[in-house]
Parts: sequence; C-alpha cells; structure tokens
Amino acid sequence: MTFIGINKKEIQSGLKKSKKDPLELDHKYYGFTDADLNREFYLNPEIFSGIIKNKHTWKLGELIETLKKIYCGKAGFEYLHITDIDERNWLRDQIENLPWQTIENEKKLKIFSRLCKNECFTNFLKNKFSTSKRFGVEGLDSMISGLRALLDKATQQGVKRVVFGMAHRGRLNTLSEVIGKTYEEILCEFQESKPTEQGGWGNSGDVKYHLGTTTDMKLSSGRSIRLAMLPNPSHLEAVNPLVQGKVRATQDYYQETERNETIAVTIHGDAAFAGQGVVYETIQMYDLEDYKVGGTIHIISNNQIGFTTTQRDARSGLYCTDIGKAAEAPIFHVNADEPELVDQVLELALAYRLKFKKDVVVDIVGYR
Repeated sequence: MTFIGINKKEIQSGLKKSKKDPLELDHKYYGFTDADLNREFYLNPEIFSGIIKNKHTWKLGELIETLKKIYCGKAGFEYLHITDIDERNWLRDQIENLPWQTIENEKKLKIFSRLCKNECFTNFLKNKFSTSKRFGVEGLDSMISGLRALLDKATQQGVKRVVFGMAHRGRLNTLSEVIGKTYEEILCEFQESKPTEQGGWGNSGDVKYHLGTTTDMKLSSGRSIRLAMLPNPSHLEAVNPLVQGKVRATQDYYQETERNETIAVTIHGDAAFAGQGVVYETIQMYDLEDYKVGGTIHIISNNQIGFTTTQRDARSGLYCTDIGKAAEAPIFHVNADEPELVDQVLELALAYRLKFKKDVVVDIVGYR
C-alpha cells in the first residue's frame, strides 16, 4: 500500500521511535536493589502531595507499581516543568487521587448517545456529500463527546460564555453536535443555498468548513450557556488571536474581574500546533496585562499525520505539544479510543484553567 508516494515500510520507519526509559525511572539508579522492593519507607505527607497524603508508609515495590498505574496508562501528564510548587502539588493531588476508572452508568450512557449521534451525522455527510470536502472527525470522535462534557462541567462552575476557535478537522461535527448549529443550516451551506426571502441566517458565500455560528444552549444540567464558534480562514491557526480578542473584549464588557464567566477554547491540529508561529505568538501573551483572558484551553485533535505529514517531517520535538511548555502550561495526553478518559481529562483541564487562570493543553491522540 502506498500513501503520497511513500510505501508503508517507509512511513513506519519515519515515525519517532520510542526512546529507552530514563535512568531516573529505575530504582537501581538511586542505589536501591531488588531486595529493597519489599522494604517499607515512611514518606512525609508535609513534603509530598498526591497519594502520599492518604498513605504514609509504602513498600518500595508497591509504590513503584501504583505510580506506574497512574502515569503509564492511557493518559499521560506533563507538569514538572511548572515552576510554581502550589500548581504542581494541586495537579499531583488531582491526577493521583481522581477515580480515573470509576464512571457512573448514567455518564457512560450519555457518552454513548453523543458518540452515536456524531457517528450518524458523519455517515450522513459521507453518503450524501461524498464528493465534498468534509474534514471529518473519524478517529477522534471522542473529542466531540469530551467537548460536551466540558460544557456540562463549565456551566456547573458558573461559566456563562465559551468562545471556540478551530481549523477544519472535525469542525462540522463540533458545530452541530457541540455548539448546536442546526442541521438545516449546515446542509443548506453544503448545497450553497441563497439567503431566504425572510432573511434568517443567510449565507456568507464562504466554504462550509470556514463558517461559524453563535447559539444559546440549554444543557442537560438545566443551565444555559452562550457558545460562539468564530469563522476561520484557510490559514489554519490564524483564528487563535481572534478568539483571545473576542474573549478579552467580552470579559471587559461584562466587567469580569476573575475572568471565569467567559473562557476561550481553541482546537488545533497536531502538525499546525507545532509548526505555525502564530500558535507561539498567541500563547506567550497569556499573562500580559493588556491581553490576558485568564488562560485558554488548547485541545489538539491529534491524528498523528496532520494533513499529509508524518511526525518525521513535521517537528523536531518528541511531542507536538512541546511549545506549551513555553507558557508553563500543563500538558495532558489521552488516548482517543477511551472516551470516558477523554471526558475526565478535559474536565481536569477546565478545573485547572478556572483555578490558576493559565493556559492548559490537552493532546487527544487518535488516528486517521
């Protein structure tokens, strides 16, 4: 099988090869032996956070295995680059003590319903508009369910307005299944319908995967929230500073001192997040007095090849999210095949954003 002139073997050899485990992860590096794995150690809870707070005495082997289950599963966490010790300890407490595997049946059914609805919409467009560009979300469907979970949580925390910005991949699914743009509007845009005589929503003349919308949505919690998706031009990440500007203007208009009633959510492709300068230019302004919006939730819809580019040709760093470290943003990686986990990670990202007023990055790793 060939793809863009490259055979399958070349593609596989071009992917980043996993490096050997760092020496610091081997207990022998610190002078311990295998015999020490059954020794008990007391860990001072006043110094350590996380699981140490709940249990002070650990066997070395038990501690290693427990930490492996937390940090070596289907979600990964990068936060040790953050210099503020309070932030690190808060994140460690959340990550190590959250019941990651405990999901209520009611929530599972809600996730299942959202995924089914998204799948039906995707298949409908595929069948009815097979020759049109759709930039589908296949392989990253859990992002759609996760965004709805984020909105549910946001309304419970007092958020009243969310401004979205994103490129093409998964945009139609996000507009319909997350923001509530009607199927009628989307299908009319596919057929390039003219504005109705009565006025109504109209048609800008732009292609359907550039268009935005604004809606007022009542969520399952019974609370309402105002959602806006900004129009986006062909240059994938050009919308980022516009999202910041709209959020800042809205916060100033409503005189938000805590900047927690209006929040920004930007959705990026993996290659674009690592490769386009406007991403860094926007992120590095997060704490400037005249531009701050109280932090942005960055979500990477990571299909691992961008549009046509393998990791070998896309970036120098190991992860596409490395640029987030410039703003000391915590970075969460999560397997897109685990929708329950995606929901939990996005809820954690929201909690961090509301508490510390800083950027946070969620890397949803799927395929295409």
